Amino acid sequence: MWADPQQRQLIERVGGRAHGQRQAGGAGRRTVAMGEQGRIALLSGVSVVAFPGQPDPAPHATRTTITVAVERFLGSRTAATTCTRYAETLARLTAITGPDHPVAALTLEQCAAVMDRWNTAAAATWNRHLSALVSFTTWAQRQELLATNPGRRLERRKPARRGDRAIPATRLEKLFTDPAHALRESTRPAPRRMSRTRSAS
Repeated sequence: MWADPQQRQLIERVGGRAHGQRQAGGAGRRTVAMGEQGRIALLSGVSVVAFPGQPDPAPHATRTTITVAVERFLGSRTAATTCTRYAETLARLTAITGPDHPVAALTLEQCAAVMDRWNTAAAATWNRHLSALVSFTTWAQRQELLATNPGRRLERRKPARRGDRAIPATRLEKLFTDPAHALRESTRPAPRRMSRTRSAS
């Protein structure tokens, strides 16, 4: 069962295409020269890397909507499991921007709003949805639908480390020195017994 009707509709539309036609890569990928290093910023509780200026998108990108771009992207995925896994994230993206929003106008704020849904989730869940979002924005940039990649400016989260299960040294010291936990037997090594060799008669 699908938890989100919009996610279900998205999968059905993509599945209706005969595996979809792969979109040819752009003749030339636009390169953006960054004159300064990115700075860390905080947007809606989401840690992002801020970069200067965004160049103008390719002319044809302004006519491509988020809905069309998402369907093309999912149609280009060969693995059905990947398509299903990405659908939840991209359905959220479509809901945030609106189905007719130009993909060329996708902003960092909208990407952050998408990820805000999993802001309190575990790091692994956050990273999984962020990977789906970045995969889409990277694909869109390669298709020259996006001039820059706002998804790449969102930061992955480090999974929490499992607690050390070793017994702390202070606790061990207390166990060894507390009279209530005295050892029942002596810990001194038993003296070695000298075996007598019988002389041959």
